[in-house]
Amino acid sequence: MYPAWYVNVGFSILLQSLLFWRGFRCGLLRRYPFFYSYLIYTALWSVIFSLPVFINHPAYSRAYWRSHLFAAILRYGIAADVYRSVFPADSPLRKRAATVILLMLLLLAAAFWLAGVDNNSNPWFDALRKIALSVAALIIVILGLARYYGVGIGRNAWGIAAGLLIFMGSELVHLSAMDLYPQLANPWSYVHPLAFVFMIFTWTLSLWNYHPNRQPSPLSQIQLSGLLSEWHDRWTQVPEVLRRLVKQ
Repeated sequence: MYPAWYVNVGFSILLQSLLFWRGFRCGLLRRYPFFYSYLIYTALWSVIFSLPVFINHPAYSRAYWRSHLFAAILRYGIAADVYRSVFPADSPLRKRAATVILLMLLLLAAAFWLAGVDNNSNPWFDALRKIALSVAALIIVILGLARYYGVGIGRNAWGIAAGLLIFMGSELVHLSAMDLYPQLANPWSYVHPLAFVFMIFTWTLSLWNYHPNRQPSPLSQIQLSGLLSEWHDRWTQVPEVLRRLVKQ
């Protein structure tokens, strides 16, 4: 393994340590439990899978991809923390946002199921690509709903979402290159670890202190009722649109 890899791993562990320290000092650990659980896992993963004795083990490749898959699944928890921050339990928009997010995930799952797995594609890479795409789509929908409803997002949640989106973009390119575009695999194998460190660096900057969500200007009861009524009218039009598409 190249010495630069160990430098990259060491820098990422340093940043993760700073994140844990600041999270403890600022009370962020309890606000973003899934986020910090992911950090614990990735910190341990970086150390274990960098040990020469483990790298030379015959089961290294299988263990690597299984652990990589588990890390990808944990990122759903990070998206859940962003959702909980943007739409807290006392938010009147929480249930409506959850409904839209659930519908999006169901449609995405149906699309993945209908597409199946390409016979020329590696099953591990295919699963990881779909997870990365769904996590990125989940984050984008959450941010889009916040924008649509005028919900203010604090620096902490923005930083978590932005860092994860950047890394998910790199992950999609990395997995596609290894599986579908071999000529891009070698150069991107140097870029992708840097994307992970950049994600951790973005998180360190945005989570250095606690920044709650910006409080929106109070809506009057009439404005709030109008907003929810508009959403309900649009939602009731969905079955009719689907029926027309089926008849065509």
